[in-house]
Amino acid sequence: MRAEPIRILYFSGFANFRYGGQRSLYHLVCNLDGRAFHPHVIVPGEGELAEKLRARGVAVSAVDLPGITPGSAPGCWRALQRILSIMRKGRFELLHSDGPRNTLYGGIASVLTGVPLVWHIRSSDRDPWDRLLYALCSKIILVADSLRGRFGFARDDGKFVTIHNGVDLEEFRVGEDTSGVLHECGCGMGDIVIGCFGRVEALKGQAYLIEAVATAMDRHPTMRLLLCGEISDERYRGQCEQIARRSGVADRVMFLGHRDDVVRFLSASDIVVLPSVCGEAFPRAIIEAMALGKPVVATDVGGTREAIFDGVTGFVVSPRDPGALADRIDRLAGNEAMRLSMGRAAQCRAEALFCIEKNVLATEKLYREVLR
Repeated sequence: MRAEPIRILYFSGFANFRYGGQRSLYHLVCNLDGRAFHPHVIVPGEGELAEKLRARGVAVSAVDLPGITPGSAPGCWRALQRILSIMRKGRFELLHSDGPRNTLYGGIASVLTGVPLVWHIRSSDRDPWDRLLYALCSKIILVADSLRGRFGFARDDGKFVTIHNGVDLEEFRVGEDTSGVLHECGCGMGDIVIGCFGRVEALKGQAYLIEAVATAMDRHPTMRLLLCGEISDERYRGQCEQIARRSGVADRVMFLGHRDDVVRFLSASDIVVLPSVCGEAFPRAIIEAMALGKPVVATDVGGTREAIFDGVTGFVVSPRDPGALADRIDRLAGNEAMRLSMGRAAQCRAEALFCIEKNVLATEKLYREVLR
């Protein structure tokens, strides 16, 4: 039995707390067994993620990791030296990265020091560095089995392990009155509220959802659509608004922007829809909605089918198909008993498969295997 905890140095690709990968990292390091593991997180700059981690007693260092470009060698060398200094002072035994750039830096540090590296894949998008990064890692965590296809060049599955994202179920045990949220959004108590949670950009597919909701509203005139997420592409938002105006539903579609109190809006939603066209890995928005007992309609991208039990906890449809979205939304909007049944099944599935405790235990097991 070890007398001291295993010291792990983590890398985050972003400094904010708005994206699913950073939220997943936060929940992982904050729920590790403190007697067995000691985490320290490198972030690319000061921000909300660093603040939240420090508030939970997790050590954080801000290190900017420049992109590898012609003329960037001096800055890259300084960043690498800073990482090596942190590793020496902290006597870290394991590195854990979450993006191509910090995995490259971590991989070089791993080669120089002999400290093993675990790469956490949170995106289905291939990267030009994938072959090199694969060679630098001891293990690769996939957040969904479907992401194995990103590494089609790798014949040996020994490096890969799938650990689905986990949610802190306590965050989603809310029983508050949702009337305040509905009033804030201009919705009435009898309205059917469709919630979509994610950055407003083309890859997230909100334009297809607006088309679908416009079709479904012919049968359900009390339907309302809440788009909750950072407006990362103003031009795309304009396109979405144009579609809403052209379809005659602009007064029923609300862009809420980024919200820190997203759980309130999830709670107020009758149906949650994720209409992404590509780029998803294992969307937190899906399992968070499931944890709150909401039926989910989502497109078949990334690990969506691993999260949703199609026809039981929600529906999975093809991407870029507003007709299919409209059909499933229509079915749920017109059948309260189906919404409740699917919601209960979704909540049970989230509790059984996607709780943070299950995620952390699987990750801790992997750490021990790597160090053995």
